[in-house]
Amino acid sequence: MLEVKQVSYFVKEKQLLNHISVSIPEGDFLVIMGANGAGKSTLLKIMSGLLKPHSGEITWNGKNISTIPKPELARERAVLSQHYHIHFPVSAYEVVMMGRYPYFTNAPAQADKVIAEEAMKRMQVWHLAERDYNTLSGGEAQKIQMCRVLAQIENQEPGKPRILLLDEPVSHLDIKYQHQLLAEAQTLTKHGVTIVAVLHDINLALKYAARIVFMKQGSVVAEIARGENLPATLLQEVFDVNANVFPLPGSEGFFVSF
Repeated sequence: MLEVKQVSYFVKEKQLLNHISVSIPEGDFLVIMGANGAGKSTLLKIMSGLLKPHSGEITWNGKNISTIPKPELARERAVLSQHYHIHFPVSAYEVVMMGRYPYFTNAPAQADKVIAEEAMKRMQVWHLAERDYNTLSGGEAQKIQMCRVLAQIENQEPGKPRILLLDEPVSHLDIKYQHQLLAEAQTLTKHGVTIVAVLHDINLALKYAARIVFMKQGSVVAEIARGENLPATLLQEVFDVNANVFPLPGSEGFFVSF
């Protein structure tokens, strides 16, 4: 279980996170939503261990994440950030293989190569393997980075918990691949992988998330589980927009129209 316990974070005098607490069970798919500046990406960075909270703590299976050795954490937790810039020539395949670095010292084993190839085939980008990563489109690069984190959390010991943190993972993707990426993440939860994603599209969140946490000005203002009523007033409060929420026929889900 990943637990956020009374976490606060400041930049100079500005408070970006205000005593946030969230519990995320193993195999959960949690989406974090909120307007720009709500603190979503900051919270995700603290969950990953990249930033340290000024108060509170993040625990992963009962351990403070800051105390887990980095090699061990890298084999249990993978992060897909918004932006990745590589300033030297490297093939798309080599970028995916970076996800296997926690598992070998000098050279990848055959098993690492198989895992990298399978990740690229799952995301339908194997044909890009030899392309220079820096020549890829934004969407192609995003899919390659998704392959990297898929490779990173693969091949764990049986029953070993894993977590995948996704910060706006579909921002550069067309509609088809938005659904492909999130469906792949949803499939991972069936194998015990815990997913936490920052999304901007409420309808994508409603389709794939097991739970949605809504943030405003650094605080959690609401949390809903799949199938629970989503009040239009909540969307007004969080996003300052008028919206209509409709039940989807034949399912427990909802659709939001603006």
